[in-house]
Amino acid sequence: MSKLPSNIVSPRSTRSVIRGHCLLILATGGLLVFGFGTMAATMDLSGAVLASGTVVVKSSVKKVSHPTGGIVGRLLVDEGTHVRKGDVLVHLDETVAAATVDALARDFSELEAQRARLEAEAAGAEQVVFDRDLVAAAAGNPGIARIMTGEAKLFALRRSAREGQKKQMAERIAQLGNEIEALRQQQHAKDEELSIVRKELDAVQQLYDRSLVQLPRVDALKRDVARISGEGGALTAEIAQAEGKIAETKLQIIQIDADMRSDVGRQLGEIRAKTSDVTGRRIAAEDQLQHLDIRAPQDGVVHELAVHAKGAVISPGEPILLIVPDRDRLVAEVRVAPNDIDKVGPDQPAILRFPSFNQRTTPEVDAHVTRIAADTSSDPHGTPYYLVQIALAADATVAGTTLKPGMPVDAYIETGERTMLSYLMKPLSDQMSRAFREK
Repeated sequence: MSKLPSNIVSPRSTRSVIRGHCLLILATGGLLVFGFGTMAATMDLSGAVLASGTVVVKSSVKKVSHPTGGIVGRLLVDEGTHVRKGDVLVHLDETVAAATVDALARDFSELEAQRARLEAEAAGAEQVVFDRDLVAAAAGNPGIARIMTGEAKLFALRRSAREGQKKQMAERIAQLGNEIEALRQQQHAKDEELSIVRKELDAVQQLYDRSLVQLPRVDALKRDVARISGEGGALTAEIAQAEGKIAETKLQIIQIDADMRSDVGRQLGEIRAKTSDVTGRRIAAEDQLQHLDIRAPQDGVVHELAVHAKGAVISPGEPILLIVPDRDRLVAEVRVAPNDIDKVGPDQPAILRFPSFNQRTTPEVDAHVTRIAADTSSDPHGTPYYLVQIALAADATVAGTTLKPGMPVDAYIETGERTMLSYLMKPLSDQMSRAFREK
C-alpha cells in the first residue's frame, strides 16, 4: 500500500477529532444543566409583595366639625397654626342661640303658668298657686310676671263666669219653686171648690130624685165638677212640668263643672305634651349655647381650613378644618392587590423605600405589617385593593431626612424564601391545575 503525503490528514483521524469535540461539548452542557438544576433546586430566593402608598400619622388626621353648625363669630386660627388639645379654634356667634334659648324659656314659663291655672280650676281652688321656681323667675323677668298675672286674671274670669252661670240657674230653680208653690195653692183651692160642688151636687141629686128640681140644675152641677176636676189636673201637670225643669236645671249646674273638668283635662294633656317638646328643645338650645367654642381635639397643625372670616356659615357636620398631629408616630399605608393579600400577615417583615428621597443616599428602612383591612376598598377607577398599614421598626431611622404625612412610599413585604425551581415551575403547575379542572 502506498503512503499518503505527510501534509494530508486521514479521514479517520478527522472523525476522531470531531467525536472528541462533540463529547466534550455534551459533557460540558450536561455539567452546566446539572449544575443549574442543582442550583435551582437548592438555592433559596427571597420573595416579596410589592405595594405602593403614602406616609400617614398613626392616629390619623382629625376632622373638626360642629353638629349643628352656625355663623362664625371669631376665627382664632389660620392655615398652618400649631394648636394644643383643647385650644379654641372657632367661636360661633351666640345671637341666634341666645335668642332661641330666651324664646324657649318664655314658652316654658307660659306653659307652666297655664298648667298651674288649669290645675287650680280642676281642684276648684279659690286662686292660682304658681310653682316657686316660676315665682322666682318672675322676680327678675317682667315678661314672666306679666304671664303669671294674665293667667291669674283668666282664672278669676273663668271662675266668675261659671259662678254667674250657676247663680242664674239657681235663680231659675227658685223661680220655678215659687211657681210650683203658687200652682199648689191653686190646686188646693180647686180641691176645696170641687168638694163644695160635689156636696151641692149630692143635695141637688136628692132633690131631683124627689122631683123637687129640674134636670138641667143637676147637669149644670155635673159640668162644674168635670170642669173643676180638669182644671185641677192641669195644675198637677204644670207642677210636674215645673219640677222637671228644676231637675233639668240642677243637672245643667252639675254639667257646668263636668264640662269644665273635661275641658281642663284636655288642655292639661296638651300642655304636658307641649311642655315635653319645649323642654327637649330648650335643653338642646342650651347645650348649643354652651358649645359655641369649637376646640382642638388633639395637638397638631391646622390644615385645609374651610372658613376664613367672621360671618362665614358653617354647615352642620361639615368639616371646618383638619388637625394633623405633629408628634405622632408615622406609618405607611399601602394598597395590596387582592391576588397578593393571602401572602400578607400581621407582623410580617417589610422594607420601605421613599421615592421622594435620593435613593443613593437614603437607605432602605426596615418595617413590619401592623394592620390589614378586613375587606377590600376601591379607588376612583373601581380597582379593588386591601389597605395595609406598615410601621417602621423601633430602631429604624431615615438619616438626614424628615418624613411627612402624604409622602409616597414603596413597600416590599417579604413573603419568605423559595427555590428558583419552585418559581420556574409555579406557572406550569398552576396551568396544569387549571387544565385538569376544566370540564
